[in-house]
Amino acid sequence: MRKIMSLAGIVMVLGLVFVGCTNAINPILRGTVTITGTAVVGQTLTANIGDLDGSGDVTFQWRRGTTAIGTNSPTYQVQSADIGFTITVTVTRAGSSGSVTSAEIGPVTAASLPSLTGTVSISGTTQVGQTLTANIENLGGTGTITYQWRRGTTNIGTNSQTYQVQAADVGHTITVTVTRSGSSGNVTSVAVGPVVSIIREGLTIEFADFHKMAPIQGPTLRLLGTPEEASGTITVASPELYDSIRWFFEGREITGNMVSNNGAVLTLGTRIHGEMLGIGSHEVTVEVRKSGRLYSQRIAFTVAR
Repeated sequence: MRKIMSLAGIVMVLGLVFVGCTNAINPILRGTVTITGTAVVGQTLTANIGDLDGSGDVTFQWRRGTTAIGTNSPTYQVQSADIGFTITVTVTRAGSSGSVTSAEIGPVTAASLPSLTGTVSISGTTQVGQTLTANIENLGGTGTITYQWRRGTTNIGTNSQTYQVQAADVGHTITVTVTRSGSSGNVTSVAVGPVVSIIREGLTIEFADFHKMAPIQGPTLRLLGTPEEASGTITVASPELYDSIRWFFEGREITGNMVSNNGAVLTLGTRIHGEMLGIGSHEVTVEVRKSGRLYSQRIAFTVAR
């Protein structure tokens, strides 16, 4: 009876030893993992494992600080959400316990954009009501172009390649600055102007014009800004042909700074003889003396808005 019980005890002990062997703890994972790449948005980081124990499948877990990111992959593309954080990767392996974690890389920074190259210039007339156009040349990059027009240092206009000159621009210079998505910095045009408020029209009179009976149509003075700035010119061609040149308005001779170049040029304004001219048609008369003979001609001009 004792022998039977002893044999049973031995079997039970052996059974316990066998069961214990089937539940043996997995070996601790040893080895290293490092990260290569640049911690900049858009760049790719790579996990490099060295002397990793075991032979089971390797799992990768990327982290932004303590937050799990990415997928189970040996590579990770840096995102804008990572800016300001450090990145690590932790590796585990089937058949091994524990894990190995890399040193931190970072903190992550935004990608540096290439500097914008090229030029921009402005074409058009710097007068109220006229349209200016920004002309770009050899502009680097392929992104969307943005335009910022300025009156002096004040932003004006819209994000447009063209700008219509306004009355508020009179006396100021105009520039345009161009930026482009995907590029850093900007390019700015040379200033044009200063802006004037009127369209300065002119008329030149030849000697043959003095034989016309009807008035010659002269310039239009456009009151687009300050009335005193509106002007136009009437010029007598080849003034050396004449002994004298004189100008008259309503029977009174025009003198002073309105007449220049020995009388050959009359600069009309909306104020003559100290009086402001009304909207509508007006006339001046030019008289020239040549070889003792007097010639005259009437010239009509208009003051308009």
